[in-house]
Amino acid sequence: MPESPVKWKNTEGAEEACRLVTEADRTLPARVQTSWRWRIVVLRALIDAELVRREFRVSEKCVAAFRELTTLYHAERGYDGISPPRNLTGVVP
Repeated sequence: MPESPVKWKNTEGAEEACRLVTEADRTLPARVQTSWRWRIVVLRALIDAELVRREFRVSEKCVAAFRELTTLYHAERGYDGISPPRNLTGVVP
């Protein structure tokens, strides 16, 4: 699989942030858990942690999160440069 073109200078804390967001999510009322604002926080934390875990290769979890973000952003017909990634190839399990 080719090396990812994405590189971050500092990945420290991505997994911890995802853990904390996931932990907080479990304690919130359903109406908050499903609110678009909170879902964006959860999805962004998940994407960051997954990319760090997978050496910046996109996983199936990332693809699902990108799809949900696209819906939340109403970006189904948005331009590639401003919409979440779609039509990704080389996805890792």
